[in-house]
Amino acid sequence: MQKFIEVSEQVPYPIGEKYHIPTALGTGHFWRFTGDNFTFLHITIDLAKPYHIHLPNHYALILRDSSISTRELSTFTLQQEQAIVFLVNDTFIDYIQRWYNLSPAVTKQLFTLFEDDYSIELKQALDVIIRFLPTADMAENYYKSKAQELMALLVYYAAKRQDPERDAMTRLHNFITMHFDQNLALADLAKHAHMSKSKMTQDFKARFGYSIGEYVQDLRLKRAQLLLTSSDEPMYAIATKLGFKRQSSFSEWFKLATKESPLQYRNKSCTP
Repeated sequence: MQKFIEVSEQVPYPIGEKYHIPTALGTGHFWRFTGDNFTFLHITIDLAKPYHIHLPNHYALILRDSSISTRELSTFTLQQEQAIVFLVNDTFIDYIQRWYNLSPAVTKQLFTLFEDDYSIELKQALDVIIRFLPTADMAENYYKSKAQELMALLVYYAAKRQDPERDAMTRLHNFITMHFDQNLALADLAKHAHMSKSKMTQDFKARFGYSIGEYVQDLRLKRAQLLLTSSDEPMYAIATKLGFKRQSSFSEWFKLATKESPLQYRNKSCTP
């Protein structure tokens, strides 16, 4: 951004950097907000010559007019551009892979082209970033939540593409992966899968080699370990995110699974 002029006024954006294009280079302006390993850009520019931004190991979700596209980047070239862009790097992708317990095959699909009928929610989620402007005190958390929302949608679509025949067990497996923290009852899952509880549990175990309960517990444990080592959230907040009504229940469950309390696990991970 060295050739562009940063301006101090943030209107209409409450946070981030806003740049004007010098007359010698062209016309327009753009806004940038950078979070933890992700960036949002709102670009309206017309440059006399292409401008190249070096972005190795980055991935982009781009909304131009009503068209949305995804791509892996090494260089992002700007010239005549009116777009909303969501950028992430390898570190963010790795975090999402661990957060959702994704297979390598699904992870590779996150920023590949998808069918138009998959993209409506992505268009809406990107468009609202410039149409809804949060107050300054909530802006950082708002943009972080939008980044997580976009990644959740990409995970959902990637999982769908791995299952072209849309068979019931794969759909159920994907549903549990996305909603395991909601205390799903077997009766609700059977209704979602349109089959009896006994058939669902038998078919799930036969297909994947583990029971629904074992899979949910594995997802919970991996999510708990990730939250304990990658955030400073209090224990009660982590317990709530994992679907526990009481922190004590979470602590007992975690110690039974790992032979360590959540606090011991967190402290051990912080020890050099």
